[in-house]
Amino acid sequence: VTVPLNCTPFLNLRRVSAGNTSLPSVNLSTCTKLEWIYIRSSPSVTTLNLPATLSNTTLVYGDGCALTSAAINDILVKLDANGVSNTQSVTNNYIIKLDGGTNAAPTGAGITAKNNLIAKGWSVTTN
Repeated sequence: VTVPLNCTPFLNLRRVSAGNTSLPSVNLSTCTKLEWIYIRSSPSVTTLNLPATLSNTTLVYGDGCALTSAAINDILVKLDANGVSNTQSVTNNYIIKLDGGTNAAPTGAGITAKNNLIAKGWSVTTN
């Protein structure tokens, strides 16, 4: 990926996958139908802007990046606020993986959201 991603022309975009991107920020804030967000091994990515509503999202990877604690908190809080619970019989259907690289650890509201998501059946891994 060498240019900012704009979801406007892709209104039904369900999955985004990128690895080894050199962008400092991935902006998916207009991608309201996302199910999977998969950004891996991208040590220059410090922010991952997601839409306010993530009602379809069941997988968010940002492992091996350099996400700030503010970015980590934002992701966790948005997912928690949408109240989506893992009601599947198979564990780990709902996954958040924001570890590795130089990703920061969640703080404050991010820690609360992480614990809420785990209680809702999500598998959540952070630094």
